[in-house]
Amino acid sequence: MRLPSAASSESAALISMIDRAIASGADVERVERMYAMYERATARAAKSSFVSALMRAKSKMPKLIKTGVIEGNVKDDRGAKVGKVKQSTYAKWEEVCAQIEPVLASEELVLTFETAQTAADRVNVTAVLTHVDGHSERSQLALPIDTGGAKNNVQGWGSSVSYGKRYAAFALLNLVGHDDKDTDGAAPSQFITEEQESTLRDLIEATEADLPKFCGYFKIEKLPDLKASDYERAIAALKKKAG
Repeated sequence: MRLPSAASSESAALISMIDRAIASGADVERVERMYAMYERATARAAKSSFVSALMRAKSKMPKLIKTGVIEGNVKDDRGAKVGKVKQSTYAKWEEVCAQIEPVLASEELVLTFETAQTAADRVNVTAVLTHVDGHSERSQLALPIDTGGAKNNVQGWGSSVSYGKRYAAFALLNLVGHDDKDTDGAAPSQFITEEQESTLRDLIEATEADLPKFCGYFKIEKLPDLKASDYERAIAALKKKAG
């Protein structure tokens, strides 16, 4: 039997007691109680090993760059499509997986997934992080099948499962994707805040403004790229549209 690497003196003492009890002919009920105590001690040690390994792994995680791009259509005043504009970016799961798996393996952690179809058009994706000493933790997402774009049924299932893996793993490991950008040399502090972005999104929705066209007007790829110095001008333009 493998003991957790963080096994306490309590676990070792209980093993010794069980051995002595069996050797002395103790009744089955007593041995079972002692073994239950040992299992609880071992579980605590396994969780301690898991937490320590996860902390070390997190300290070694690389910066995860968002290389995936979601685009939106740009329309002219007559509603005709005239091009595309980047709306947002995301970290591709295949790239994230290749970066984090070696780090997890170095700390004897393994990330696996479970999927289950819960309805005709829904899938559950569960990320399971397990340490070699036996402790596991999970994060689950329930998702609809992706029917966007020109995907067929199989592609829709694949897209949802990939999305579920990415976000379940991010939640379980508390990972964050980062933009790799240099917008005119501007420092992050020169961009609008999350609160200002939320205000703008509310106004864009209220005025039924075209987000890609709005971004194109300010020469940005997506709303968070708006410079703080342009915030008041953006607010004024949206209020003017609202009349």
